[in-house]
Amino acid sequence: ELLRLLRAVATLYKDKVTVRVLGTRSYGASAADTRTVDAEKLP
Repeated sequence: ELLRLLRAVATLYKDKVTVRVLGTRSYGASAADTRTVDAEKLP
């Protein structure tokens, strides 16, 4: 159960990083805007 939870968290983290990189490259979002969004999503 714990391993499953850790895997889910790791997958979500990887997805978030990928979205940040793709979002910055595709939409030209500034690093500050991306960092603000990530900070709001973190627990």
